[in-house]
Amino acid sequence: MFNNIFVKRIIIVLIIGIIVGIFVRLNYHENIDINMVSLENNKYGKYIVPTHHNRPVTESLKNGDVWEENTINFILNNHNNLPIITAGTYIGDFLPAFRKIPVVYAFEPVPENYKYALLNKILNDLDNVNLENLCLSDNNGKLRMVTSKNDIALGGGSTVTSKVGNDTVEVTSVKLDDYFRKDKPNIGIIHLDVENHETEVLDGSMETIERCKPIIIVETKPDVRVENLLEKLGYKYYDKELDANKILYIESNHKLNML
Repeated sequence: MFNNIFVKRIIIVLIIGIIVGIFVRLNYHENIDINMVSLENNKYGKYIVPTHHNRPVTESLKNGDVWEENTINFILNNHNNLPIITAGTYIGDFLPAFRKIPVVYAFEPVPENYKYALLNKILNDLDNVNLENLCLSDNNGKLRMVTSKNDIALGGGSTVTSKVGNDTVEVTSVKLDDYFRKDKPNIGIIHLDVENHETEVLDGSMETIERCKPIIIVETKPDVRVENLLEKLGYKYYDKELDANKILYIESNHKLNML
């Protein structure tokens, strides 16, 4: 009898073989070590999970759970059939839950994280997701991010830094306003899980925010200057948090569904 671990490993090999073929056709080349991944699932989809990332998200997926399910439910109940933006996508653990949203603009700057997010986008057949290997910020150019500590991958805990070292990588940054310079979709929600980079992301998104008046979800509050800019547009914080995330909304524009 084959044991479950062996069967899972065979399935992963087959899936990765198929996806590597897709990568080749996309001219996207990355190495995948099958000894460092596991195949997991929850009620929203299937996930190729890096086992060397000891993160709350990956541990949740290994248990078949949904990470920050309250935040996911809020987004599903409040996007009003409009496109959404999610930045700090990590391995794409939120993306399968968003398969019925018309368009999802997802941003993940760290190359390794992006690789897994792309795998999971393909694995779950998420044609509505536009996945970008970019760092939303207040400038267009290059930034550095700390991606490991003591040779341990930080995964979704990677942060922007001014330092250069073996534990950092260079990433490409873009202002959201410039990303949407040509096409200007009406955005319903901006969701940011960007490890204390919220101020910079929102600073580079003010034209889009003023144009669309989206609901904004942040893990960390922006600085007072950006808060004041948002307040002038009518934004205020909802009085309760979701999974430690804060909601900024305009009371006259947004009728929040908190179910």
